[in-house]
Amino acid sequence: MRFFKIKVTGGKWKPDSTNEAKPKQKKTEDFDSLLEEYAKEVQLADETYLEESFGQDFYINFSVIDRKKALVIMATERNAESMNDIKCHFSEYLARHNYNGKIEKLDEITGKTYRSMLNYSDRNDFIEDYDDTMERYGMKEINGRYSGGFSFEEFLLDGEKPTQEEAMQRVSELAVLPSLQEEVERIYKTTRKVWKPGNPTHYVLAADDGEDKLAFFTLLLKALYSTGRIGSRRFTNVKYDHICSNFSTRRLNEIYRLQTGGVVAVFIEKDQSADDDDDFSFEDSRSRAKEVCEMAMKWKNQVVTVFLFPRNSEKMQEQFFSEMDGFALTRIEEGLLFDTDAKAFLRKLAAENKLRVLKGLLATVEKKTGYTRRDLRKMFERWYDSYLKERVFPQYAESAIVMSKVEQGPKGRGIDELESLIGLAETKAVVSDILNFAKAQKLYLSDGKRKKQALHMVFTGNPGTAKTTVARLIAQILKENEVLKEGKLIEVGRSDLVGRYVGWTAPIVKGFFKQATGSVLFIDEAYSLVDDRDGLYGDEAITTIVQEMENRRDEVVVIFAGYPDKMEGFLRKNPGLRSRIGFHVNFPDYSADELFEIMELLARNDEILLAEDVRERVFPMIEKAAKIREFGNGRYVRNLLEKAQMRQATRLVGMDQSKVTEQVASTLIADDFREINLGAVVAQEKRVGFI
Repeated sequence: MRFFKIKVTGGKWKPDSTNEAKPKQKKTEDFDSLLEEYAKEVQLADETYLEESFGQDFYINFSVIDRKKALVIMATERNAESMNDIKCHFSEYLARHNYNGKIEKLDEITGKTYRSMLNYSDRNDFIEDYDDTMERYGMKEINGRYSGGFSFEEFLLDGEKPTQEEAMQRVSELAVLPSLQEEVERIYKTTRKVWKPGNPTHYVLAADDGEDKLAFFTLLLKALYSTGRIGSRRFTNVKYDHICSNFSTRRLNEIYRLQTGGVVAVFIEKDQSADDDDDFSFEDSRSRAKEVCEMAMKWKNQVVTVFLFPRNSEKMQEQFFSEMDGFALTRIEEGLLFDTDAKAFLRKLAAENKLRVLKGLLATVEKKTGYTRRDLRKMFERWYDSYLKERVFPQYAESAIVMSKVEQGPKGRGIDELESLIGLAETKAVVSDILNFAKAQKLYLSDGKRKKQALHMVFTGNPGTAKTTVARLIAQILKENEVLKEGKLIEVGRSDLVGRYVGWTAPIVKGFFKQATGSVLFIDEAYSLVDDRDGLYGDEAITTIVQEMENRRDEVVVIFAGYPDKMEGFLRKNPGLRSRIGFHVNFPDYSADELFEIMELLARNDEILLAEDVRERVFPMIEKAAKIREFGNGRYVRNLLEKAQMRQATRLVGMDQSKVTEQVASTLIADDFREINLGAVVAQEKRVGFI
């Protein structure tokens, strides 16, 4: 589907001949009053327009009308139509509404811009209801308001269509993609005036992150658009890592459907062969990859799919495409620049910054060593920073060094995911302190002012308060902010640490610390290491833990977790424990409002709708349960939701099957929920999120 807006200038509308004469437009209120009346006429005329056959795949609406101009928007599935044909439909639409004026400018726009302008149509009463209109036009699933966390972005190619000569010149400037040069030559061998279904190949583009990958990708798309291989300037980006935990086959299918004649770009950055214990599981990730590939194959003749991977990710690509069969893929991979070519690229960067003096810059290139463009940019930036401080602004050298370290805030997906968790305000504040402390450590270490302090922590809270989830996110955050190298979460308990015989325990504990190098060692229910009397295996484990905490203070972050009262006894067991723990993080029980919000989120993630009367039925159950000690917090509401789904299944089986629509099958009603006997609740398996 393509989206357009058109600017009409000098336009005036003629009142319907059946209406009484309107007063002259002398004042603003007269104009507004006339516009309100005209908006009613627009709604009535649009109804007739949509019912006629030629309007079934042209959805046109006024967005804004003022005294001098109007903005009209169109969504159309006729990708092969020429711009003149589209203008003709605009003109006919204006004529049907008794609106005359000059069509000044027609632009293709993104779906997001279209939805925003349709919102203006709603505000100006040119349409009756935004959501109903989106559903009528077949765009409800990705209307930008209820996307359920499913992440996608839309963009437009800018500039004119490049000729083959211009495209090849651009390839030459990029220098490091001979495979792209070969593919551009193949693309220009066959051209079309308009897009038609059928794609000979799809693409895997492997390059480093940043502006280079975007430049390679953009050039590929412009070549496809210039030769009619795609019919729209609009393309959609889907970040695979972001959609895994909020995946929706239905929404992805809608993205492909609305992108017919265009491009869907799937960005894959996370290594699919990695199996982090507490992250999105390996099997789930492989399942998502399979679903994405199946969708690409389903739409292979209508939509070009471009998979974007990091450079040197052959194993990662093999894992992602392991179950793809009969799907043509062309690989475009970034190469390396050596010696003369690398120096030429550095000279180009210097010229872009209007530098003539290159003292020391070219010497940074080592012989017989290959560099990516990204590597060379970083080399140039480091050299340029030194050049500015040493030769141009030496008075700012010291302060600039300090500011560059202090100003850099936390970054990465981990911190975003932590902030998105429901509740946990106190916990998030302490985590922020931990990050600030780690950031300050870098400054002190580089200046040689202080000895580095450990980041070991104690988490206290009842079951289901997200301790494991936050521990996993802290590991990820510390890696993304270059505090830890690996950023994994190694989770252990007493049964893992304590050996069966004398002398076994210490080597086992040391083995787990070695496994956790560069990561976080999460010791759950740590108080269980405290034995009834001194000198037993638990004491040996605690003593060894204290020793390793000190020996590996720069390599491992230890997090102890457990009930608040029992953890105090654990800390008293060994005097060295408390002195080595820098942060105590309390995880309070969730409030009833937060628990219901968690249940709503769990339902959305599972594509389940909750009827309006569910809150009235469920909220008192949650309030009652929250008063009981160790009621389960997030686990309780997940259990509540899962049992409601079971009752719903029984209810649906007993219904007249002709009345079981997709919406009915995906909606839980108040009668599906029953109060849970907490004494009978079986401990649930830990899951990522809130439990």
